[in-house]
Amino acid sequence: MSNDDTSPNRRPTLTRRRLLATTTSTMILPAGQTAATSVVSERTTKTDTTPEQSHPKDTAQEYIKALDAGNRPMVNKLIASHGELDQWSRQEFAWVDSFEFEYLGCETVEKHIESVTTDIKLRIAENSDTIRYRFRETKAGWMIWEAIDGLRSMSAHPPETDAKAVAEAYVAALDARNRGAVNELIAAAGELSPWSSQEFDWVSAFEFELVNFDTVRTDDTEVIADIDIAIDDNKETTRYQFRETTAGNIELWAAIGGLRTTGEISPEAAADAYVAALDNGTKKKVNDLIADAGPLDPWSSQDFQWVRAFAIDLVDFDIRRRQDDSAVARLLVRLSDATNPVIYEFRRVDNGWKLWTEIEGIR
Repeated sequence: MSNDDTSPNRRPTLTRRRLLATTTSTMILPAGQTAATSVVSERTTKTDTTPEQSHPKDTAQEYIKALDAGNRPMVNKLIASHGELDQWSRQEFAWVDSFEFEYLGCETVEKHIESVTTDIKLRIAENSDTIRYRFRETKAGWMIWEAIDGLRSMSAHPPETDAKAVAEAYVAALDARNRGAVNELIAAAGELSPWSSQEFDWVSAFEFELVNFDTVRTDDTEVIADIDIAIDDNKETTRYQFRETTAGNIELWAAIGGLRTTGEISPEAAADAYVAALDNGTKKKVNDLIADAGPLDPWSSQDFQWVRAFAIDLVDFDIRRRQDDSAVARLLVRLSDATNPVIYEFRRVDNGWKLWTEIEGIR
């Protein structure tokens, strides 16, 4: 089946109000999945009585009107049941409710005895664009038969393209304060748990905007990307892992360095967690904060014996050298009544920031 939106033009900076407003081709939606899954609207659905479609122009106008009303049954009634364009699913249609659509006109591009190809000019939010549909005359009048360049796409995309669409939707849903939409973008089988209502409380106090999406590495089923997010006036770089699920969708799998994360979001957070775990005498947690691939050995049970005898506290943290994925920092650590400086190198790995090597350490 042919679906819509094959344009390669994409814009990295999107907000809840501009998620699909930049152009209709901005949001490339993965096959079987709509990225901005459930951003809600208070618009009510109109009646499902199909008006007479005596001309493709009538159908085009009613189609855009039904999109603006968030009326999925009416939209689907205007799509020919035996045509090449699939009807909108409930999941695919979810993003439509968040935007205003305005019909601006249409122009016949190609005309045959049984079909007409038409460019439809429309406005989504504040931006205008043109989509192209093929119409055919049926017993019910002129119906949409095929979307040559429209609002949905079933063409195969590289995983990083789908991941970017999910990231855009995730940030847009955060900006919309829509916890349900946010959680629907998180893989059920992944390492990142859905947001609880308590965790989500702080989100409503801020505006979120996606500034940049940069793929760190990718393969056929997985993408790891750095995502720059503007939270009010402050830019935060997060790192997320995306994976293809059994349903064939790319979804958020883990937050490596994010708004919430399966690991520590910064070198300072890793240092603080490391010292806290030493103070608590939790060897497993301490060793979890040491990178597996680094030269720093995990603590043995014998090494760890003396730690339990001391109260340990992080007094100060000072980064001496910083690159994208590594940092060297001086920590001022209090062992009972004595304060000692130690120096560690930290690196960002797949599950957050961890200790990499001990330049002048506690051991």
